[in-house]
Amino acid sequence: DEILAFVEVKTRKTSYFPISNVVTFGKQKKITRAAKYFLMKNGIIDKACRFDVATVVWQEGKHHIDYIENAFYAV
Repeated sequence: DEILAFVEVKTRKTSYFPISNVVTFGKQKKITRAAKYFLMKNGIIDKACRFDVATVVWQEGKHHIDYIENAFYAV
């Protein structure tokens, strides 16, 4: 109830680069801009926000999920 999380979800068939490279600085700026618009459009002024990243890797019919809370801060 106290924190509004914006989550970027990425799905891959292979884990071909480190998770730290999943959301570039440019993508962070776009996500931050979209979050600010969402907050403004919905009149949300009293919520703490955070930006999380989830990656889903599908291999051999199985999946592995990595979830990072506070993956980045608003830019």
